[in-house]
Amino acid sequence: MNSDTSTPSGESDAAQETDTQTPLVSALEALFERDERWQSVPSPGGATLTRGWDDGTADTLLILSPDTSYAWREDRNGREIIRIRGTAETMIAAVCEWPAPGEPRAPDGSDHLPGPSGVWT
Repeated sequence: MNSDTSTPSGESDAAQETDTQTPLVSALEALFERDERWQSVPSPGGATLTRGWDDGTADTLLILSPDTSYAWREDRNGREIIRIRGTAETMIAAVCEWPAPGEPRAPDGSDHLPGPSGVWT
């Protein structure tokens, strides 16, 4: 049995996988460092993170893969205020920029904001 898991370039498969995960892991670390309210919620098939606000508003980040992720904000009644989709790194960057509820430029459901992927929500 041959246990060589190197690629034609000589790198191991694990090394290549680490290279592709590094930006995502770095983005997640920055998210947690920037705002300690983010909590991981167990979810099958992906990663779900939530952040709660004093007024009952909740932000959610769902990462299905590095290329497929969603972020949304709901008010205290569970009404969706904004939803965007894009890569995991783009969604992490987007939620880092969402102002607290009630602050200027905070999504409140009365406007439609362009998401980072160019999708209007």
